[in-house]
Amino acid sequence: MRLLLVRHAETAWNEAGRYQGWEDPRLSERGIATAERIGTLLRNRCPKHCPVWSSDLRRAEQTACIALGCAPRLDPRLRELDFGAFAGRTHEENLARFGTRFADWVSRRGHAAPPDGESLEALRSRTDAWLREVRRSAARDDDVVAVTHGGVIRVLVERLCGEEHWPANGEVHVVRWPGEHVRPTLERWSLDAPTYHHRGDDA
Repeated sequence: MRLLLVRHAETAWNEAGRYQGWEDPRLSERGIATAERIGTLLRNRCPKHCPVWSSDLRRAEQTACIALGCAPRLDPRLRELDFGAFAGRTHEENLARFGTRFADWVSRRGHAAPPDGESLEALRSRTDAWLREVRRSAARDDDVVAVTHGGVIRVLVERLCGEEHWPANGEVHVVRWPGEHVRPTLERWSLDAPTYHHRGDDA
């Protein structure tokens, strides 16, 4: 089984450096072009039909529809972390408004939830639940595509492969299960750079 984790294409908020979380901006013109390039990448490397999941936030759903030409299965468990009061602002704007509270959250992300937001542990819990469902339902040689967000990909890759990565918009992290009792391996497919391969240690 291969799990293809696709980070959604760009929105105007991505381009401005704004935290998005559960806010729901559309793709920008650049993002639409990125989604088309994602489609070309996936068709070249994953030609067979496979199940497609997506976060129910618009930027992910749009990316999936444009890239794969089909309506994905929407699931709120694939949403980005809820940034609460930090959403809609840039790093500098959050520092100016929240000061050390924001700086501490950035430097020790996961120790507490943002104001009116979600903890990292809650994100891990819902993505783990989604992953269990996918692994139960997928055939051994299936490819499964999930169009989602940077934070979701980060926690899933860390959970499965023991590695920490923050994907660029449009980047694909491919988790492959080579066999029972063996840690999954990781590949990164970039729109703008060669493929990176990472192999985990045997478990």
